[in-house]
Amino acid sequence: MKHIYLISILASLFSLLLSCSEDSDALQSYRQDLAELRTAADGVATDLWLDNGKSVKLLNPINKLTPDSIYRVYTVYTEQPEGALLSSCSLVHSPMPVAVPADKQQTDPLEVLAAWKTERYANLLLRIKTMSGSRHSIGFHLDQLNTSTNGKTTLHLKLMHNSQGAPQHYSSETYVSCPLYELAPIDTVKISVNTLEGETLWTLF
Repeated sequence: MKHIYLISILASLFSLLLSCSEDSDALQSYRQDLAELRTAADGVATDLWLDNGKSVKLLNPINKLTPDSIYRVYTVYTEQPEGALLSSCSLVHSPMPVAVPADKQQTDPLEVLAAWKTERYANLLLRIKTMSGSRHSIGFHLDQLNTSTNGKTTLHLKLMHNSQGAPQHYSSETYVSCPLYELAPIDTVKISVNTLEGETLWTLF
C-alpha cells in the first residue's frame, strides 16, 4: 500500500444503519475490533483486515475511498458464514512516527486507559479533557530505534498532544494507533506519555 490516510481524531469515515434488537442474544453476535481497510487502484475495500493478520470478506464493500490506501478503523460487525457484515465503521487517527524538533514537542497532559501492541500498530485508548467542537492534535515523536546484540528491536516514542488551548469542560475517549509496518520489525515499543499524574512510560511487547 502506498500510504495511510490521515485525519483528525474527531473525523468520521461513515456510518451504516444498525438494526436494534430487544433480543440480548442477538446483540452478543456483534464484534468490535480495530482493523484495516485496504483499497486497490479502484478505491474499493472488499476485505476487513484484523490485527491477528487474518482478513474477512466484507459482505457490504465500501467504495469511493482513496485508491491504494490503508485506513485504520474501529469497526462493529457481525460474523456471517460468508464473511463480515459491517454495522458501523469510524476512522482511527494513526499518524506515522516522525522526528519532532525539541522546540515543537508539545505534550499537554491526558489519560491513557489502555495500551497494547500488535504486529502492525502500537495502540492507545486515551481520555482527553476537551470541549464541544475543539480539535486536538496528536502525533508520535520517533525518539530512537535500537537493536540489541540479540537482534531484538526497541522503538522509543513520545506521545505529542496539543490541546489548542481548549477548555476542559468534559472528557472524551478516543483510540490512536501508531503504524509500525514501515519500520523494521519491532519487538518492543516504549511510549512516553505526559499524563495527569506526570510522565509515564508504557512498554508494549
